[in-house]
Amino acid sequence: MMPVLTLHTTKSNNVDLLALSETWLGTTIDKLVTSELIPDGYDIHQVSRKDQRGGGLAVVYKTYLDVKVVKNDCHSTHFELMECKIATKNQHLRLCVIYRPPPSKANKFRNSIFFEEWSRFLDRTVVVSEELIITGDLNFHLDDLTDNDAHKFLETLEEHGLSQHVTGKTHVHGHTRDVVITRENSSILSDIPSIQDPHLCDNKGKPSGDHLAISSQINIAKPPKQRKTVTFRKYRDIVVEDLITDLNNSAVLCNPEGSSDELVKVYNSEVQIIIDKHAPLQTKDILLRPNTQWYTDELHSAKRERRKAERQMRKTNLEVHKQIYRDKSVQSNILLLKCKNEYFSNKILEIGNDQKQLHKLTNNLMGNKAETVLPSHQNEHALSNRFGEFFVGKIDTTRNNLNNSNKSSTEMSRRPRDRQRIGSHIVSKVDVTTATSPYLCLVTSKRQTTKLLCILSELYYKISSPDLIPDKGVFLIIGSSYEEKKEKKER
Repeated sequence: MMPVLTLHTTKSNNVDLLALSETWLGTTIDKLVTSELIPDGYDIHQVSRKDQRGGGLAVVYKTYLDVKVVKNDCHSTHFELMECKIATKNQHLRLCVIYRPPPSKANKFRNSIFFEEWSRFLDRTVVVSEELIITGDLNFHLDDLTDNDAHKFLETLEEHGLSQHVTGKTHVHGHTRDVVITRENSSILSDIPSIQDPHLCDNKGKPSGDHLAISSQINIAKPPKQRKTVTFRKYRDIVVEDLITDLNNSAVLCNPEGSSDELVKVYNSEVQIIIDKHAPLQTKDILLRPNTQWYTDELHSAKRERRKAERQMRKTNLEVHKQIYRDKSVQSNILLLKCKNEYFSNKILEIGNDQKQLHKLTNNLMGNKAETVLPSHQNEHALSNRFGEFFVGKIDTTRNNLNNSNKSSTEMSRRPRDRQRIGSHIVSKVDVTTATSPYLCLVTSKRQTTKLLCILSELYYKISSPDLIPDKGVFLIIGSSYEEKKEKKER
């Protein structure tokens, strides 16, 4: 199964669930292949053939579906099996994907052993409480009434109360080799499975593949589309002059008494109130949509033409219209590859020498999912405090190194210190460009620092205005902390 086909089939037909056989996954480069198999908004479960090439089974599904692989105790040697449990609001479905390699001199498979294993599998499977669907490639000519093995296979289904629904050839060389099996009295399928040529293509857009695609509607409730609640503030709507006025009238400046810890606590509360006043926190529900930035108008037109040719083919069933549809499918597949290649090539050129963004893009293309690994912790509050303590320690170390450097330099010791008085505290004059970075100047207590850093970074860095600089309350807190630390050293 070619990646471009799976991508094309799932997205173009809005497929919720796609079962694949003979995936040939299991090598060291499969992360790249898997990333190509999965369109945005989909995920995959797959089982590889052990210690051999070929084979392999997979289920591609929309992420809002709850699909879990079920561990089974069916130790079969003559067919491959993948079981999945699919849960919706009020229904449960057991999906079994099967692949049976045809017997050959190389694998030395015997049909007698297959039927023994197959009967044991059905004995165990038919008793499950969920609705049941078995699908896959069995490589029997089920449409050939003279084929003894095919007849025996259908008999095993009848003995277990199962029914096979696919009629018509499912292979380019003829015969019904693929199956969709349910219980005889089940209504899980809403229609008869349809067979169509998916027009498989290789990575150059050339026709490839020998099996046809089988599709059907399943009678289970479709889960609602995934939504996400996001919170945001409209910082661009803030009137900077009014914001600065409120900051200068805060309680920290009006009543600058108390320790640095107390001042930080008051400042935290005041700034939060001011932010909520000028840029109140808002919430919005958004629909999670797949990311298809490489999808162009040209590709959209090509797919529309392909759909038009498909409708004409189904209407007339003429060979000439089948050929036109086949040509349109190949053209759209080639264009799809071209659009993706051009998009990501341009992305790489735009990134230039930014190694971080290039690494991020490469990981995305290779299917390497970034996982955030945090230190062991009991709760998030304790972890944030540990981070705060770490960076405060870094600041203290930097300050001590600077103080030692200043003491050892006679030239620096002779320079008069330029200070200004704010309220009842003395604060060293700070360059505005340096002061706009609260990460460099905060020296308050460790527990209060974490929260204040969050508020300040939200206030100073998310508002793009050269007129907004740290208010006097920040300098007052810095001065208070500096004086407290100085008094402790003098003691």
